[in-house]
Formats: sequence, structure tokens, C-alpha cells
Amino acid sequence: MLAVGMIVAGKSTSLGDFAVTGRNMSLTVCSISIVATWFGAGPMMGSAAAAYAGNTLEVLRDPIVSGVSLLIAGFFFARIYRRSRRYTHIDFYEDRIGGPAALLSVFLNLIGGIIWLGAVLFAFGVVFASLTGQPAAYGILGGTLVIVVYTMFGGLKAVAATDVLQMVFIIVGVLILFFVVVHDAGGWATISQQLPEHAFDFSPPGTTLKDYFDYFQVWLSSGLVAIGVVSVVQRAMAARNEQVAQNSFYLAGIAYLVFGMIPVIAVFSIYTAFNTATVISMIGLSISLGFASMSGPYLLVIWWKKLTAPGGFAGIGVGLVTLVVANTVWPDLPGSFFGFCASLPTAVIVSLLTQRSHPPMPYHLSWLTGLEHCRCFAESTNRKVPVTFRSKGNWYLSGD
Repeated sequence: MLAVGMIVAGKSTSLGDFAVTGRNMSLTVCSISIVATWFGAGPMMGSAAAAYAGNTLEVLRDPIVSGVSLLIAGFFFARIYRRSRRYTHIDFYEDRIGGPAALLSVFLNLIGGIIWLGAVLFAFGVVFASLTGQPAAYGILGGTLVIVVYTMFGGLKAVAATDVLQMVFIIVGVLILFFVVVHDAGGWATISQQLPEHAFDFSPPGTTLKDYFDYFQVWLSSGLVAIGVVSVVQRAMAARNEQVAQNSFYLAGIAYLVFGMIPVIAVFSIYTAFNTATVISMIGLSISLGFASMSGPYLLVIWWKKLTAPGGFAGIGVGLVTLVVANTVWPDLPGSFFGFCASLPTAVIVSLLTQRSHPPMPYHLSWLTGLEHCRCFAESTNRKVPVTFRSKGNWYLSGD
């Protein structure tokens, strides 16, 4: 992987190459790269262990709802991401809410990303220890070094190249594992008789209010996660055109749903003693902070033209405060669910109350659809703007 990444690194000669592969990623590479980014320690180890232990909500979270989130991102957001000609989704916060909101988004994404990466590296360390007999810490440090080196030198181009290679190994390995395990266990008929009753029951785990809160929290938090994860959004921005961006998410979502369930089924037959259920719990934790505070305002950033800067900040702040209070007062309930439910309406209400004092910041011209040529900023900013034009399925500003 390091060799492949370093070879491709030599082809990254600009910021566009480094961040978004020159916006020339094909449908095949883009789809595979999205799946590779999404597919890893969660379904391979965490969800499988959680399913065997009876926690089907975590299997619902990943791979099922996480796979659905890719389809949602493809249908509602992928074309906008590609059309915007941005490098990260953080720029959307800056356009609509302001620089401080973008900075806060970076901070929260950094925290969530560290937790997410920690879960992935923990799983890698477990596998390394089981195969070599060496301490898991060696595997974690070695894996981190390899990833940092080729990403630092090659950017997304190097990552995409290694994604393709990794997915070849993963798909072949998972399929071999599945058929070998099923055969050694006596066939699917034998396995199905020994499956726990809860194995594929993805309904609410109970009838209490907490059970329903937990259930809907999984659907909302993991269902919206793909729209705001930097590594996934960058794939849409790096696609060759809008159609490639959207179709890549569709293909990736379907592939993830299919291949994500294979390890879950296989591990029902060969469940190990490792506490890999911790992995999926850490992934859920990494999602919760951004979901509680940023997801609601972010939906409005993209889809509601009346959002104001005070409304966006109020939504983010109320979401964070609600998350902290809920986790403190009701630790057994999903605080991020309450944070999201408070954040979204707060952003709407405050925005409606501040329309005159803080007029909504306009959509960036390159987000727009429906008109071949327009001068949309003129009325709200009282200045001339470049004309947009459409070419080969993409929208551009004159001079791009």
C-alpha cells in the first residue's frame, strides 16, 4: 500500500490534485473509493460481534443505515457537492453562516474523525495481534505510519489508488471467508438452525420510550452521517462530473449493503473472543457529536435559503448544550438524538426572527440549478457577479 501510494503521489502537482484528484475521478474509481472509505472495522468486526452479542441496533447502524446514508447523500447532495467546485464541505458553512461556524465545524469534525480513526486502528491492531502474536500497539503504530505517509505526500489521489487495491483484497477475502466458514459449519441449513432469535430482527429492541429513542437515533444519526463526513464528501467533489458523483454514491450504497452483511453472517459461525463490539460503539460515538449540533444546521445550509448566521449559530449551540445536558441528566438515553431535535427547529425559528437584522447570506452562485445564466448575487450584495454556464453536465463560473 505504501509503494502504491508513493508512486501515485508523484502525480499530485497542485492543490486540486492533492485534495480532489483534479476533479477527474471516474465512476469506477469513485464508487470503489467511497465503499473503501465506508467499509472497514465497523461491519467487518464491530457489527458482527455486536450482532452475535444480541445488539442488533448496532448492525442496523452499520452496515444497513450507513449504507442507506450513501444513497441519501447521492440523491440529495452529491450533485450539489460536485457543482460547487469546493474542496471540502466546510466551505458551505462559511458561505451561509460565516467563518466562525466553519472553524467550529472543523473542530467538531476533527474530534469525530479522531474517534473514528481510533476505532479503525484498534481493529487493525486486534487483527495484527491475532495473526502475528505481537502486541496490538505495534500494528496500530505501523498502520498509522503507512497511512500518514502516503496521504501526506499523495493526497486523495494516493488514497483513491490504495482504496481500489484494498477493496480487491477485501472483496476476495470476505467472499473466501464466507464460503469457507459456511462450508465448515455444515452449510447454511445448519447455521440457520443455530442462529439466535434476534439475529436479523431490526425492529425496535423493546417497547419502552428509551427503546424507541435509541432506535430513531440510529436511523437519524447514521442515516445523515454520509452528508457531512469530509472523506466521503471529497469523493463527490472529485468526481468527473455531477452524474458520476451521484451514480457513484448509488453504486457504493448498494455494494455496501450487500458486502457489509457478509461478515455479519460469517461471524455468527466463528465468533471470536475479541471485544470488537467496542469498535462499532466508538464509531457511534464519533457520529454523535456532529449529529447533535451540526447536522440540522447543515441541512438548512444546503436546502433552506432563509437560514441566517444567527440561526445557524443558535442551532449549533443549542444542539451542543442539549447533548451535554441530556447525557448528564439522562445518561441512559441517546443525548445526540435530543440535541438534533433541539438544534434543527432552533435554527429555523431564530432565522425567521432575524431575517431583517441579519439577512440570509446568499447561496454561492455555483450551487444553483435551473437557469443556464443568472446574476443571482446582484440583488442581495449590490455587486456584479460572473455569469454561470453549463458544460458537459457541470456548472461553472466564467473564468473557472
